[in-house]
Amino acid sequence: MLSRKGIRHIWGQINGRAKEERRSDPQRKKSYPYQPLPGAEWTRLLELQPGSGPLVCGLRPAEIEGDIVQYEALSYAWGNTVDTVDIDCDGHSIPIRQNLASALVHIRHEDRPRLLWVDAVCINQVDSRERSQQVQLMGEIFASARKVLLWLGDDKDGEADQCFGLIKATNDTLQELWDRSGEVKNIPLITSEDGTLCNDSAKWDMVRQFLKSDWFSRVWVLQEVGLARTAVAFYGGTSIRWSQIIEFLLWVTLSANIRDLVGSLGSARTANVFLVMWINSHEGPSWMDEMPYARSLLGNRPKSMFLDILHAQRRYRATDPRDRVYAFLSHPLVPLHSEDGRKLISADYNQSVDQVFFDTARSLVQLDALGWTVLSAVQHRSRSGISSIRRPTWVPRWDEDSSLARLGRPSKWYMAGGHDSFQAKVSVLSPLDKWLEVKGAGFDRITWTSKVFAPEDFQWSNQVKSSPLQHAWQQLEQQGPSSVYQSSDLDQEHAFCLVSVAGMEYGKDSRRYELSRLWADHTACKDVLLSESRAVAESLTDARRADSSKSKDMLKKRALETVVLQRQALLNRRFFMTSNGYYGVCHFEVEPGDCCFVLRGANVPFVFRPASLKNQSIQRYLLVGEAYIQGVMEGEIYEELAKEGTQLTEEDIVLI
Repeated sequence: MLSRKGIRHIWGQINGRAKEERRSDPQRKKSYPYQPLPGAEWTRLLELQPGSGPLVCGLRPAEIEGDIVQYEALSYAWGNTVDTVDIDCDGHSIPIRQNLASALVHIRHEDRPRLLWVDAVCINQVDSRERSQQVQLMGEIFASARKVLLWLGDDKDGEADQCFGLIKATNDTLQELWDRSGEVKNIPLITSEDGTLCNDSAKWDMVRQFLKSDWFSRVWVLQEVGLARTAVAFYGGTSIRWSQIIEFLLWVTLSANIRDLVGSLGSARTANVFLVMWINSHEGPSWMDEMPYARSLLGNRPKSMFLDILHAQRRYRATDPRDRVYAFLSHPLVPLHSEDGRKLISADYNQSVDQVFFDTARSLVQLDALGWTVLSAVQHRSRSGISSIRRPTWVPRWDEDSSLARLGRPSKWYMAGGHDSFQAKVSVLSPLDKWLEVKGAGFDRITWTSKVFAPEDFQWSNQVKSSPLQHAWQQLEQQGPSSVYQSSDLDQEHAFCLVSVAGMEYGKDSRRYELSRLWADHTACKDVLLSESRAVAESLTDARRADSSKSKDMLKKRALETVVLQRQALLNRRFFMTSNGYYGVCHFEVEPGDCCFVLRGANVPFVFRPASLKNQSIQRYLLVGEAYIQGVMEGEIYEELAKEGTQLTEEDIVLI
């Protein structure tokens, strides 16, 4: 393999020569004449010629699942559009962006051709019809490749060897601890002082910068590497198995202890999206079988839906917003027509972004009894998203960043809407009038809301310093006693604790937090915070004295897990209280006057805002967001509806 100095010299020659030719050669090669592909199941393969000079390649058509078996697919970020490099393709010229040219220079063999699939070259990018057709095949192309090559960018600072070495060493150490402990949950607390893991913040900063590579933020990579049989990542001239990277990211994301030690690496975005998209969805050989921690999660995670995938991609970047749907049309979870097995959604680059999102939401909300999850996926980025009449408030904007963890996942224990099936009807009255009609019951109005919880509220140092959750509880107490949660302060604090974690126990989606366990963990969290803020012994609770025989490390571990749950439930949300005294959490745009509803068959309640429209014959509502409301999550409202003499009524609700 060429040295880094040699690569830079070659790249300088190629880049300089390309610029010189563009300035001085009036007879330079003509653009490559793309010919129509022979059929719908065909694509092109790029044969990259060996050598160390200018990039030279050829294109040949190939039928998927026909004669192509020993090719590799390249996954990369397109990069900026300012400078391009012309490569020689069968004696003609194809302009490519510099990031791709750099990737081809690094992965090119010195002594033999390399057969590749590269989207920028293998697809005629100026032919929208061919683009739409090839997008439908991209999943098969990456799944059929012998290997997927991930180009993460140039190693400009020469840190790739150290970065990858630290990732591998961390995986090895944690595997040894796992082997000695028997189970992951039994791994003892790791501290920065015990030397178990690297405590050099400069080295973790290096990993943090690596994970900020453009590749990690590109929406298409989620399908490209997800479908791979095996994958190798290149960072400049250094490579590592992709499975090593994802193993490391899973450890950091799923262990509150390890995340506290290494700091925020931005690992959760990548790890969580692959957990949602691929852990239980991959068919056939996969890189997920290569490392022990990832392999242990196979089959042990909640089953995902196509909507989960659309939600998970929101923190990634797409040049074309329509690709936030189209990039996943090869995923095994794409919904199909019951009659003929066709996909409910197909790529059409002639459709507007708003139309693509509306058509997708309409297909999913009416698909089956889980259609209510479309409403759970709505996360308005600002007040304008709720008040806009240009777009229905019940249609998710999949091109807006996800700022909240979803509450309404079918795997959770919630049953707010009872046991009957959810049903929805979509009515298109005009381009600006697209109604969703559902059945449900309104039961209360919001009278008070807290501040919005920000990321820094869940950093351990800020928890110790300012106790934001304890402050919120004090504010809630000032609103007066709740008639819903009996009369004692302890009962009301129990309700507050359940709301603060959305009723969930750490690592157990399908099981409700038992009150005794919740109170013990809540108390452990408070006590560790008090201890670390040098509180005097007299201020400690009776529960702490009962737990005094337990190790400080175990209490700290439970406290960290509690903060993780609080972050999932509260980040970018507000606490609220209703006129009847219910406690809940909802989207940060919730405000006094908003209405609380449960919908028939929906696991979570929702907050709606009455629409102020002229000449409306029936009340219509704007969707604010999903909610967790203590005391209605197990179907209590629908049980009340079934009683004689109840004042509650089920009604037809129109969302606009």
